[in-house]
Amino acid sequence: MPRYKIKSRTIVNGDILQLTLRPKHNRDRVNFVAGQYASIRFRVAGRPSPMRCFSIVSTPNNTDELRFAIRIDGEFTTTLANLEVGTSILVRGPFGNFVIDEHYDKNIIMLAGGIGITPFMSMLNDAAEVGRPNRLILLYSNQSQDNIPFKDEIATLEKRNRNFKAAFFVSKGNIDRLTGYRARRGRISQDILDLITGSQYNRFSYFICGPQGFITGMKDTLKSNGTDPERIVTEEFSQSKQIS
Repeated sequence: MPRYKIKSRTIVNGDILQLTLRPKHNRDRVNFVAGQYASIRFRVAGRPSPMRCFSIVSTPNNTDELRFAIRIDGEFTTTLANLEVGTSILVRGPFGNFVIDEHYDKNIIMLAGGIGITPFMSMLNDAAEVGRPNRLILLYSNQSQDNIPFKDEIATLEKRNRNFKAAFFVSKGNIDRLTGYRARRGRISQDILDLITGSQYNRFSYFICGPQGFITGMKDTLKSNGTDPERIVTEEFSQSKQIS
């Protein structure tokens, strides 16, 4: 199992751990495709933790480090956030089919809810770095304008990639702090999707990641509009899911 060590750890937006790992040896480097996830384990007081799954935020183009963005919401993630720089981490993976086929998925709508943005960050940075021709539209939903992970990085990626556009949706409260961003109050609705697709849903591929209710709602909307199921790709695992 590949061995890494913590290079850095930072808390952003109050409850998001940005964790960067460095491989201990060249043979430990994990090769992955943008959008995949890995499981990680560490030791506390000599005892191994469970292995839990998190989307990889970094891109396949830099195997010198492995980055994750993790919402701190339980014992495992709280302990992880308090580990010292240099602590050994075991990594298993990569896993998942939440990946773009550059030839089939030419026009893509990314539907992200909350921390479900993480696999998209790997995809978006990869597209900007490599210069992929795919048209990318991100619709990103959060409850509050005060806790939107990667907001500024997404805006920067828009400037770097002329094929990428993003819009932010805030379901509760104001959006006054999103001046200068493409933002609106409310949820991602069928009206929004009708507008973007011209009601021609099968012209696009759809990638969905977020809470289970968000995924189900988006899938139901797409299917009710005749979207080919093969054009709907979801990341169904929940953050911190434990695996054996």
